[in-house]
Amino acid sequence: MKNVLRLRSASRVNVFNELGEWDGNISELSKTGGTVKLNKKTREPFQGVTPHVHLVCACLKKVPTRTLLEKATEVNVSRISFIKTANTDGANVRLVGKWLDDGKARDVVREGSEQCGRLDVPGVDGDVSDLKTLLDNAKLNGTKVAVCRERSPSSVPLLEYAAALLTSSPSMIVVGPEGGWSPAEVEWFESEANTIQSVSLGNNVLRAETAAILAASVLGNLRT
Repeated sequence: MKNVLRLRSASRVNVFNELGEWDGNISELSKTGGTVKLNKKTREPFQGVTPHVHLVCACLKKVPTRTLLEKATEVNVSRISFIKTANTDGANVRLVGKWLDDGKARDVVREGSEQCGRLDVPGVDGDVSDLKTLLDNAKLNGTKVAVCRERSPSSVPLLEYAAALLTSSPSMIVVGPEGGWSPAEVEWFESEANTIQSVSLGNNVLRAETAAILAASVLGNLRT
């Protein structure tokens, strides 16, 4: 705040968390932190039922990763995980792993929340996850799992799938790498068809970050 935003003692700021937003003034400020004196509450948290959307995406390159984190925050994703798949580029896995280790991914979503006016910050898993382990754990917790598979005969339109979900049902949407799912991964999805729904985002083949943002937005905003 001091070096980038050029704020100083007595500067007026807005601060927020999941309990609401407050108007305040900086009372103390140093290189490592500061204290804000709260004046009045300016916004209450949303009181309705907000869909819990867990976005899972294969590791991407630097710019798409930042884009995904920013936009997923803007469309109210609750949690973000990155996975390594058979066709995920190893360089992407190392890059995303570094972003998770050094906190850069969490910095991006925090900045995204500030920019769009959210009163909470999405959770970002601290490690690159294994695909099967992550999905199996989600199913055990009662989460509705959907996997993006374009042009698959097993896939239903995402809008149709979203319309059938209850707002209170936690959901997970999984997006694969730019190289697509491997035959072994497709075979596993088919064998788990009773608990993993394949969905389609349309006729066009989308970039991974585009598919992730579109799917997360639909699940977060078009629920019964």
